[in-house]
Amino acid sequence: MNKWIEIRSAYQVAKLGTVSAAANSLGVHRVTVSRHIDALETALGSKLFQRHGRGYTLTERGREFLSVVSQADELIRDFAGRSQALQAELSGELILASSPGLHFLFIRPAIALRKIHRNIQINIVSQNDLVKLEYGEAHVALIAGPKPSNPDYVVTRFNPMHMALYAHRSYINRRGMPESIEDFRHHDFICNLDRESCTEFERWLLDNVPAESIVYTTSQPNIANMAIMTGAAIGFLPDVYAQCHGNMEKITAVDKSWHLPVWIVTHVDMHRTEKVQSILKAIREEYKAIPRSIDEYI
Repeated sequence: MNKWIEIRSAYQVAKLGTVSAAANSLGVHRVTVSRHIDALETALGSKLFQRHGRGYTLTERGREFLSVVSQADELIRDFAGRSQALQAELSGELILASSPGLHFLFIRPAIALRKIHRNIQINIVSQNDLVKLEYGEAHVALIAGPKPSNPDYVVTRFNPMHMALYAHRSYINRRGMPESIEDFRHHDFICNLDRESCTEFERWLLDNVPAESIVYTTSQPNIANMAIMTGAAIGFLPDVYAQCHGNMEKITAVDKSWHLPVWIVTHVDMHRTEKVQSILKAIREEYKAIPRSIDEYI
């Protein structure tokens, strides 16, 4: 599409909200900006903006346009920086997304990156669904479970999470350590009861713990982790998570282990940018060894 000037004008309106502001930013007359938008919308065959007295509001297609052009703008800026061989400090927002319960893995790499690039702002989000990297919802994602299959994603295997049953030391002091699986009926557990959404190890728990002993239920790993760490109940934790927080006792009555695959995911268009490569490097360097305690995160 030979509409680069029109795209630039529409992008400024999308960012700034008014034609006047975009015209001032570009150093052109507002009539020129309006003409560019009309020409671009005609070429695309769809409206990017709803016009009203207070300015321009993005339509659904306009929001998609802003996301795509924002990524292109970031790629061009990154290319320009690398082409000039500049060692300029990274800045702007870096969005890191994870499956629930994995966000803590970003903390130490984020701290390491911030020590080098003090002007970067790091936003860590946690959600069940895989973020849409193609729409700029995140720069890097950590995903637990099946390998993402989107052909536009760069997917790398992260260290698998080794899962085991744990209880806080305060729980063990209060209730004792289970001596066998049969002894589970005398203890309190937390688990996801939905067999369709729960993991293999959670299904094992449902099969081996009496229903009356599962006194807390949740489908949110963050909630389960907090309940276990505060001594409310026994439940599954990643070994690395338990080791980082201390005062956690592994339930040795279970002679079985589970592995939860974890993937580092980026979008092919953003994978080579300086920002993404910097956080990927920090992640690789920080997880050569498991942190000894949570104190190393703060």
